Amino acid sequence: MSHTNKTAATKILAIAVTALMLIGIFTATAAAAAAGPGTYKVTTPSGLYVRAGAGTNHSIVGGISYGATFTVSQTSGNWGYVPSHGGWSCLDYAQLIQSSGTTTSANIADGVYYIYFANSNYVVDIERANPGNGAKTILYSPNYGANQQFRFTRQSDGTYRITPMHSQGKCVEVRNSSKSDGAEVGIWDYVGIDCQKWYIVEKNGYYNIVNKNSGKYLDVDDGRAQDWTRVHQWGGGGGWTEQFRLVPVQTNTTTITGAEGAIRWAEEQLGSRRYDGMCLKFVSDAYNRQGVLLGSYGDAKSCANGKTRYGNFDAPRGALVFFDYVASDGRNLGHVGISLGNGSFIHATTGKGVIISVLRGYDDSRYLGWAYPAK
Repeated sequence: MSHTNKTAATKILAIAVTALMLIGIFTATAAAAAAGPGTYKVTTPSGLYVRAGAGTNHSIVGGISYGATFTVSQTSGNWGYVPSHGGWSCLDYAQLIQSSGTTTSANIADGVYYIYFANSNYVVDIERANPGNGAKTILYSPNYGANQQFRFTRQSDGTYRITPMHSQGKCVEVRNSSKSDGAEVGIWDYVGIDCQKWYIVEKNGYYNIVNKNSGKYLDVDDGRAQDWTRVHQWGGGGGWTEQFRLVPVQTNTTTITGAEGAIRWAEEQLGSRRYDGMCLKFVSDAYNRQGVLLGSYGDAKSCANGKTRYGNFDAPRGALVFFDYVASDGRNLGHVGISLGNGSFIHATTGKGVIISVLRGYDDSRYLGWAYPAK
């Protein structure tokens, strides 16, 4: 090949390579632009700049190190806004790990809810029922007080105000508008600023509760499902320590004869192993002490079959709640407990003694409904 031909071939090759590079750049840009809000991981070894605006013409205001994850709350082309750093980063140099849609909340109904931690039996609680500014959020065993009940109210921007029912002029917020991991979450007078607004994002059957100001998640410290565990904010990408169930506070106010006395006695048995494997005897004893007879039944399943049952989860306080249960010997003996009227029930188990469990989510596929004790 002549020198002239070699030169021409080299130029053609260079043009082709340049074209392919441009195609790759545009493709990457389009992909990043299409990815949208979510959790990203820095993929460039030199790290990622954070700039004051969406473009390289803006000044550098910070940086994110190689391998670190960060949350993007909104995008502009191939740039994403990083609330934790107060600026914009180019998403060409980051990998989308989880699309969170933090700019669009799940459309949950306005109402009052218990906030249960993942699949545990613990709820978000305002510490010591303190109604004042600065009272902290913690995890605690359900006692169904107003300091464990929260009103969710959707705002015009798609976020939710979360109001503690024991102090209704206040709201749940991230203290001092902090954008740091581990920042304190508590209650304060509601003034409508972004640190008091939360996106509710559905994920794997649970909900992430994401602060609008920081882009970070309501998080249970170290995932410890126990009393007094701190509930703060963290940028964990919506993992299991940041997943919650929203259980509506029940509104069925039907009064059942003997219910309060039966529940009072039943709660005195919490933790007792005396009724292991005898769930029907447990609820029968609770009501017999109030002069209310359930009838003569050999097991919980026959009791369920002998009563008029209602199939919804809105069981009034004192109602019997029934489940299918097949014993190890193949007999379907069923299972029964007493509704506490707030989305939970008390029952005698095998192995754990008398406990309180959430009704919806306990074993929905085997739920048979609820019935009045004396009917």
